[in-house]
Amino acid sequence: MCYNHIAARINDVYAAMAQVHDAMANETKSSAGDKYETGREMLQQELNLHQANLNELNKIKAVLDHTSTAAVTDTIGQGSIVHTSRGNYYMAAGAGAFQYNGKKYHTISPASPIGKAMTGLSAKDAFSFKNLQYNILEVL
Repeated sequence: MCYNHIAARINDVYAAMAQVHDAMANETKSSAGDKYETGREMLQQELNLHQANLNELNKIKAVLDHTSTAAVTDTIGQGSIVHTSRGNYYMAAGAGAFQYNGKKYHTISPASPIGKAMTGLSAKDAFSFKNLQYNILEVL
């Protein structure tokens, strides 16, 4: 579920990088040399940002590659899908939110503050995070 979300984001970054490469190839040197150099530098900076984003997405993808939801346990840990009174979570890597079967899920890392707060808990347990009470409804 989350893997498809990350794969789509990676494809989007590759498409953006291709657009920047095309723009760089079409950049022509004008009589105002500084304008040409400034334009190329701005495109290079944009390309560098896309590359950094791609690197982060590939790190998240690597974590997801090694995360399995097959070993369902009663306690929350890496690979758990958690339904709470305040939202749904997938404990894997900090990859943002995505939709699955009409429900919104937040992908979180076990090392994140909320991930640490819920690790080891079970269904019907409760925890507090940022002065809000969460009730764990289900752990898959």
